[in-house]
Amino acid sequence: MRQIADIIAFEPDLLFSSRIDSAAAKAGFTVVVFDTLDEFLKEAEQSTPEVAVVNLDAAVGKFSGLEGLARTPS
Repeated sequence: MRQIADIIAFEPDLLFSSRIDSAAAKAGFTVVVFDTLDEFLKEAEQSTPEVAVVNLDAAVGKFSGLEGLARTPS
């Protein structure tokens, strides 16, 4: 069964991903951290998380996949 998350994150660094997970848990949020941009983008298209966190340094050269990620009503 797929976990529904309040927050999804793209962070390939294990140290920072554990910090994101810990901070989210303390605040009462569920988070799923992805270590590949492709998995992150697939999840972003299939779900509606409240927050999406992207390590832009790790996504260098892959910004075309991030276009349209933010869904706004206008």
